[in-house]
Amino acid sequence: MTLSYLVRRLGSVALVLLGISVLTFLLVQFIPGDPARVVLGVQASDEAVAQLRAQMGLDAPLYVQFFRWLFGVLHGDFGRSLVTGAPITGIVAPRVLPTVTLALAALLIGLALALPLGIAGALRPGSKRDLGAGLLSQLGVSVPDFWLGIMLIYLFSERLGWLPSSGYQGLAEGGLAGWAGHLLLPAVTAGVVSGAIMIRFVRSALLDVIGLDYVRTARAKGLRAGEVMTRHVLRNAAIPIVTVVGLQLATLLSQIVVVEIVFAWPGLGRLALEATLNRDYSILQASVLLTAVIYSASSLLTDLLYGALDPRVQYG
Repeated sequence: MTLSYLVRRLGSVALVLLGISVLTFLLVQFIPGDPARVVLGVQASDEAVAQLRAQMGLDAPLYVQFFRWLFGVLHGDFGRSLVTGAPITGIVAPRVLPTVTLALAALLIGLALALPLGIAGALRPGSKRDLGAGLLSQLGVSVPDFWLGIMLIYLFSERLGWLPSSGYQGLAEGGLAGWAGHLLLPAVTAGVVSGAIMIRFVRSALLDVIGLDYVRTARAKGLRAGEVMTRHVLRNAAIPIVTVVGLQLATLLSQIVVVEIVFAWPGLGRLALEATLNRDYSILQASVLLTAVIYSASSLLTDLLYGALDPRVQYG
């Protein structure tokens, strides 16, 4: 990887984030309703509303408001909530770690399902285990995540009492057991759907490689099946698999809101939904921007992994 490629890639990420920041800022500006009127209520006088608009800087030209807001964001200040008046940074920041933790745990569970089932299907296409893997994939995609979450709560929390039904505990609060106990059910709920999607991609990526000449040559030389799979097949199918994994991580980050609501998980998606319902658009703005930052970081990491997995990849 060249330094110039890394600089260009970081520059493209910065441009994407700048574009998203412009869109989220304009989104709030063009939503019907005056933020100052929202804070003071419909009974407030026009003079009080005008005074608050001046205090909030809303009487300045739009581009001045944007650069003031952007300057604050770059210094970790997202402004204040329109409803409570509390600093948004203090509201949003504690939600980032639970969302990232849940998405990564769901991705690991999805990989734990997709890799063995995808490999099993690719080794014997058309066999019973291939059909079984395809059936499980179809079943996992078809099951709504909110229904699966409710069923898991009913079985493991209500009937068996093994795991908590909702909430989040950090490592400092509940230790490893409490943290993992609260994480397991929501991660399985999101991970099953993600894994079901990845099974088909893993199978397809492996089938593209298994039929190539160098794999047949490796088998003809007497290498064991496991050695052929790890040294020749998985290594050369790694890039499309990593691409799908990166896309799934981004999908989990943006679509995990349903799981967060079912399990009362204090993440960014749930916060964004609550902000929308409360018409607290400044918090929604910060949530969308932070999700975009995490999404862009995962996309950049995926690109950088290509070179580490396959030295033949050339960065222009």
